[in-house]
Amino acid sequence: QDPAFEMADKGMRYIIGEQRDNSQLTLQYIPFAVINKSRKATQAHVSALTDIKPVFGYRATDPNFSFHGDLLNRLTVAWWLEAMADLTLGDCIKYALAGGTGDLAIEWDTSASFGMGDHKIIAKDFRDTLPIRPSTDPSPQLWQGVVFREAHSINALRAKYKEFEGAFRPAPDNLLTTIMSRF
Repeated sequence: QDPAFEMADKGMRYIIGEQRDNSQLTLQYIPFAVINKSRKATQAHVSALTDIKPVFGYRATDPNFSFHGDLLNRLTVAWWLEAMADLTLGDCIKYALAGGTGDLAIEWDTSASFGMGDHKIIAKDFRDTLPIRPSTDPSPQLWQGVVFREAHSINALRAKYKEFEGAFRPAPDNLLTTIMSRF
């Protein structure tokens, strides 16, 4: 029921410079020029909001563990820089400026850090976050669950879940797709 849901595409197109269609031009021989001040303002906001390091930190109440707290603080800053978390945060802010909100997902990537694994953050369009029994409280932490809608290629799924390789088969949509897949 949120009006931003229907207006998100229009907001995203507006920010990237598609304020009007070519079909709206009455004289087709005039070049379609765009002065995109909205994109410049969006980029300025994103730059100002992401030009930070992590502002949280670890502090030990016991002086014996102050060295460990300092180590965790350094690890956090190193992860922030290595994962380029500010760029992903910027993508989420762009979603929020265009559609009213955006989502960040934190996932464990087994192939990151030379195969040792690492956390990665992913900016998601709010329309791809499907809540399961959301509460009246605005915090998603109180929802019963959430489903993130994503698209993956069949080969990526087969590589990720090798034990279920045979379960992933392309589903032909129509006769043309079946014929074209043979070529």
